[in-house]
Amino acid sequence: MLPDWLALDLRPGPSANVVLVRGPDGALLVDCGAGTRASDARLDAFLAGHGLTPADLALLVTTHWHADHAGGAARLQREHGVPVAAG
Repeated sequence: MLPDWLALDLRPGPSANVVLVRGPDGALLVDCGAGTRASDARLDAFLAGHGLTPADLALLVTTHWHADHAGGAARLQREHGVPVAAG
């Protein structure tokens, strides 16, 4: 079982898993999925399941720039103002 401050969305390939980390300064996301409509919908539902919207994210951290890890970064930044730290 994961601690309350950590949540994991285990996704089937070809999309990368998404990790939500909550801390005293807000929530950050590690990787964001492929950026397809289905992937974005799943991300939004995952966040909603934890009481958040994309706009609530303090930061998106991408581990690397493969599309399945970072494909949704542009939408999060453009539509919700989420800052992106790229690995």
